[in-house]
Amino acid sequence: MIVKVIDGRWEVIYFVSEHNHPLVEKPYLTKYLRSHQGIPPEERAFLTHLHNCNLTTGRMMHIMSDFYGTELIVPYDTKHIKNLKTLLNKDDTKEGDMIETVAYFKDQQREDPDFFYKIKYDEEDRIENIFWVDGAARKAYVESCHDCISFDTTYMTNMYNMPFAPFIGINRHGQSFMLGCGFVRQELAS
Repeated sequence: MIVKVIDGRWEVIYFVSEHNHPLVEKPYLTKYLRSHQGIPPEERAFLTHLHNCNLTTGRMMHIMSDFYGTELIVPYDTKHIKNLKTLLNKDDTKEGDMIETVAYFKDQQREDPDFFYKIKYDEEDRIENIFWVDGAARKAYVESCHDCISFDTTYMTNMYNMPFAPFIGINRHGQSFMLGCGFVRQELAS
């Protein structure tokens, strides 16, 4: 089809009906058309709000399914929401979170001179590891018998896929106490 403005109006000047196809008969199938893919801007803003409330991809899709009445007619699927969440996580980690973390650690050092932290960056200037310990934990380590120290990175993974790594000490009375913490992207001995 070719259209042209003639006398201030759009007019079809050439049309080949063989190049046409019937309309999609089932509305829920339109989400598979390239022209209908993607998340509309208003819903993207709403999904961003849900993401900021730490909702999972599945929960976000469930909310949108309730909004549309059924998951069949939501114009996107969980893959699109997951991709949006990944994009939002990347945006969050670029500046804000690390700036706030380093500022917090510096405040802690002013309040507690024995507070220590170390941040290791990779070649692309991304955080590889973060470790920190406060003065009370350092004192507890020196004063305890420190019969056993545990470093367990299987505890929990955060939204940046960095396992939380607590250093746990166990004294001679079988009591555990926190010695320090870290987030590690790569679980290497170095």
